[in-house]
Amino acid sequence: MIKILKDESIAERTKPLNFESLSNKWKLIFSELESETQPQIYLKYYLNQAFTQDGVIWEAEIADNSFHEYSEKRMLNRKYSMPMIRDLTKAPKSSLKRIYSYLKKDSNSISIEQDKTLLIFWDSRSFVNKYHWLVDALTRLTFLPKLEEFLLVLPEITKKFDFYESGLNWFNINKDQILFLEPDLRTKFNCKSLAVISTSILAPGCCNVEGVKNLRIKIGVNNSTNAENKGIFINRRGSSFRNILNKSEFFSLLEKYQIDVLYAEDHSTEELIKKINSANLLIGVMGAGLSNMLFLQDNCSLIELMPETCLGFTPDYWENQYHAKYSGYYYYSLANACSLNYYFIPCGVDDARKYPPKANIYVNLQLMEESLSMIKNTWN
Repeated sequence: MIKILKDESIAERTKPLNFESLSNKWKLIFSELESETQPQIYLKYYLNQAFTQDGVIWEAEIADNSFHEYSEKRMLNRKYSMPMIRDLTKAPKSSLKRIYSYLKKDSNSISIEQDKTLLIFWDSRSFVNKYHWLVDALTRLTFLPKLEEFLLVLPEITKKFDFYESGLNWFNINKDQILFLEPDLRTKFNCKSLAVISTSILAPGCCNVEGVKNLRIKIGVNNSTNAENKGIFINRRGSSFRNILNKSEFFSLLEKYQIDVLYAEDHSTEELIKKINSANLLIGVMGAGLSNMLFLQDNCSLIELMPETCLGFTPDYWENQYHAKYSGYYYYSLANACSLNYYFIPCGVDDARKYPPKANIYVNLQLMEESLSMIKNTWN
């Protein structure tokens, strides 16, 4: 049985505010991204079903849609088949896990005796990635009118990160309403009744606007006093990719415009909310750190530093049931859903042959300063 929670709709977006300073290549892409169809969100029910702790409905269909470059049938094969040689070189860790899963096909089986319907509202990226937890998982919960009717299922690993607990607190969900699953991909959990919420990961970049707005209301981002005229650059330590290569000049520019540098790992989620909610501008390199824009108040500004190889035509091998023309515009889409003023800074990369999100970047300092100047003029 399928219950529609949100009908298919159209997302209308505003071009980047520095649109006129961009090259024709980027102007063409953003012109085509001004309007896009958002897939429907639905709740699908299963009876006497088995599933694994990363959201795979065993030998039935894929519930998590994590590997959005593959069709549903091939996703199941990818999970439980031997990897190809190219997979071993591109993703050695996940490939070794696949080999292990393949050799141990005869998994453990645990029966869950619960009268309530179990609910899967996440995908296997959502419990390792802050962006997907906030934007793909929690936004789906906002469409459920009666959460108390379900027992929420979560992998045990979610206990390690405070942003999971904070997210559940926004919905007043206590631990009695959660069933934590042991961290073993081979274990099959059998239940009487299971419900799964579809996720937007099928769309490479299109978050659900209404879901984002609902989540911001639950967080209370517009309940505080007006934001101050200050900016924050959200940074991270110890990363091996998406590092800024001309960092000396870049940080000098931040200092010139009195932009504070904030390391997300030094703060709890609640501390991040307070700091970002009081600012008028958030700057960051494309990545999960930019999901913190959810905590900015309406009409504040967001500058995204984007590796130039990340935004473009969706690769042909992304075979899914919602195949968008372009991919890589996650934070442009999210900024519009948050009612923010979005500025786009395409950045050169150290090696165009690298997998795009793994590239290190050279910030276009001229375009960056133009954008900062435009924003500062609105503060006066």
